[in-house]
Amino acid sequence: MNATYRYWIFAAGAALTLASCRQDTPALPTQSGDATVITFNSPYTVDSRSNAMRGGNFETGDKVGVLGYCIASNQGVDISTSPWNTKKPFCTPDVFYNQELEYSGTGMWNYTWTGGSGAWQDYDPVGDLHPWANYENYTYSFFAYYPYADLTQQRDGTYSGNIEIEGLTGDDRNGFGTITLSGADETGDPTITYTIPFSTSGNTRSQRRWWHVPDFMLAYKIDHKKQDGSVSLDFRHIFSALEFEINNYTNEEVVIEELYFGGGTQSGSQETRTAGFYREVSVTGQQSDYTVDKTVSNTYVGEFQLIGREETEDEHMLIDFTCPASTTEAIPITYNDSPISLLFIPDENGALTTDNNESIYIRIDAHTVGGTQLANDEERHLNLVNMTFRPGIRNIFSINIIGNDFYIQMRSDGSWDDGSWDDGGESNIVFE
Repeated sequence: MNATYRYWIFAAGAALTLASCRQDTPALPTQSGDATVITFNSPYTVDSRSNAMRGGNFETGDKVGVLGYCIASNQGVDISTSPWNTKKPFCTPDVFYNQELEYSGTGMWNYTWTGGSGAWQDYDPVGDLHPWANYENYTYSFFAYYPYADLTQQRDGTYSGNIEIEGLTGDDRNGFGTITLSGADETGDPTITYTIPFSTSGNTRSQRRWWHVPDFMLAYKIDHKKQDGSVSLDFRHIFSALEFEINNYTNEEVVIEELYFGGGTQSGSQETRTAGFYREVSVTGQQSDYTVDKTVSNTYVGEFQLIGREETEDEHMLIDFTCPASTTEAIPITYNDSPISLLFIPDENGALTTDNNESIYIRIDAHTVGGTQLANDEERHLNLVNMTFRPGIRNIFSINIIGNDFYIQMRSDGSWDDGSWDDGGESNIVFE
């Protein structure tokens, strides 16, 4: 890993700033499928940390949804052998519409196809799988999303549904956001939209559950032919992640009683929203970027609590966090032995909020075991206006406690696309 470091210092009671980390993903052997049926594989383990994939990989039982296209005609002429970009104005998701795939744990995806209609009505499942058409030169295009949602048709013709994560029970199983797909009869590139589950109501101290934001990912494969074998789904991340770690270089244990990360602003007696975190993101077809809904009324405000829960509150938040004296390695803030990640939608400028990151803050309460207060519960706004966040990038706050001061280290194993961090010099992030 190639790392880039930036340092700065703040006095006791002040707060923190930001980092980025990208890791390469090891390749898995591509598996070819049966020549008579459509199969899917994912050729690498996904570099990710989220509620759904704590180990950093797809796990057995993880589910994705797929739309598949093939048959098309233009004024009675069969153009099913044409490239996707030529035939898509005449092509509907006739092969699959929100077909559920389940990860087998070996790089392959399993599914059950019950039969089709229209051009596929004369084709029967082969071992519960969808057969290829009898024409070798037909081209197929597939669009996939993670995690899967069971959808129902809406009045506007789209299909929408809430995400459920397998392996979780009770209240934790629901409330992971909403997937919306363009209609089953619509031609052309499909649109896939994800909406974060947090309400547009509430205030800047509303509690938001970090574990209810899954690692939303998308994949596509166009112009695939029968002779190409198994369809490879190469997923990309849409969100940016924030993680936290602690180094205590003092000769006393330090106890962090509370740690919050929040943002957004309101004004007036009615608490009118003036800025917030982005809540909804859409991708159409092969779109290499994505579209963010920047309507302030469709954002959310509030804060994520990592540390400081009461005994009766959800275990995803830590009760407290004790940093041993004289640590030689950073201690990540974890849940179930994996770093806690806060996942956010960045816009095209790398901002997480409609006010270009200006309202983002941290609250931290920390003291030594001897009782010396190192940081109080004051809301500390970070000057992140010039900071860019990118999809698939892990950003790390490394909090180094030395004496009565905190040093913040920015670690990155990649480079920002816009060059916002140059070689040498200190960060220009300051605390107000």
